[in-house]
Amino acid sequence: GTMQNITDRKTIENRLVELSQTDELTRIYNRRYLLASLREAIEKYGTHTNDSDSAVLALLDLDNFKAINDQYGHEAGDHVLQKLSKFLTEFVRSSDVVARTGGEEFVILMHNTNLHHALPPLENMLDGIRQLEFQFANQPLSISATIGVTEIQPEDNDTSDVLVRADRALYHGKNYGRDQIVTWDAIKKS
Repeated sequence: GTMQNITDRKTIENRLVELSQTDELTRIYNRRYLLASLREAIEKYGTHTNDSDSAVLALLDLDNFKAINDQYGHEAGDHVLQKLSKFLTEFVRSSDVVARTGGEEFVILMHNTNLHHALPPLENMLDGIRQLEFQFANQPLSISATIGVTEIQPEDNDTSDVLVRADRALYHGKNYGRDQIVTWDAIKKS
């Protein structure tokens, strides 16, 4: 009857919302959802007066991911991305947002924290990533990641303000050895 149609429509609507917000391969949030969350965070923390009222954005990029795809094929690459996504979502706090924003690029938006408090868990996260184990073509394989980190600033007006800082920090980490965390604060002087 009509009730069933309404229920079906609700299910379809929920599914569409889910599709628009999640990444198809990894089932975690996508870039669109992340940008919306970041926009909210900028509005919320833009005027932060104390430490707990801040937010931290971490841009995570898998190291040498292309080599995995080239050597073992895209299925292997997909498997790595899926396993990493699962690890990241289980690792972070429930209030944190984990999204896949590009090929092998992920973003973690950490609410109610500052740089100082965010770094130890991020170091632990990097450690956990190093310990993930994969088998391709009977070869044991491990992965690493580079992370660029920045805190949301009172003068941030747009998501790009925050993302550019994290991206520069990430780029610096990639150029200077990978498998590490680089903060915007550490490189802005250079």
